[in-house]
Amino acid sequence: CLMIAQQYSYTDHQIRSVNGKRKGEILNLQWSDIDLQNGFITLRETKSGPIQKAPLNKRCLEIINSASSLKKDSSYVFPSRTGTRYYYAGIDKTWRLIRQKANLGKFRFHDLRHTYASYLASSGKVDIYTLKELLGHSDIKMTMRYAHLINGALKKAACVADEDLNKRFHKHSISSIAKTYNSYSQKEL
Repeated sequence: CLMIAQQYSYTDHQIRSVNGKRKGEILNLQWSDIDLQNGFITLRETKSGPIQKAPLNKRCLEIINSASSLKKDSSYVFPSRTGTRYYYAGIDKTWRLIRQKANLGKFRFHDLRHTYASYLASSGKVDIYTLKELLGHSDIKMTMRYAHLINGALKKAACVADEDLNKRFHKHSISSIAKTYNSYSQKEL
């Protein structure tokens, strides 16, 4: 039983690292909240209040499918040994063991959420509003802590333009561009 409970807990940690949800949102997840066909979960108990729908990426779907193979007679996706909602103490104990084995030091469970958000923000592919929605923040101000990472992605994007322009300018040296300009200027005079 303990091994199955630890497997559920490990699977819970995996899903947390690839979807950025809060610990309570994952622990409260029930099978009826999962829409595998459309790739969404319904979060009924969220910190920000109202029920939220969240998309599942491919890795989340794989993790949920693996959890279904461990499925007991429980309505919870990640149940305790007795089939009830998994409590924080059990998750924290397993997280401590994972941290020790992986030599992660004081890396907190909640840091998985920050890592997920930081990764998306710095990818350059996710705007701040979309990040807010994915994290389930009720106020954009909370999401703005990741804005500096988005700025870094914007800077990288601007450098792409630099690289492209430099390639084009190397084909035509500055002196040849100046000569061409001068010859057109003289014709107009």
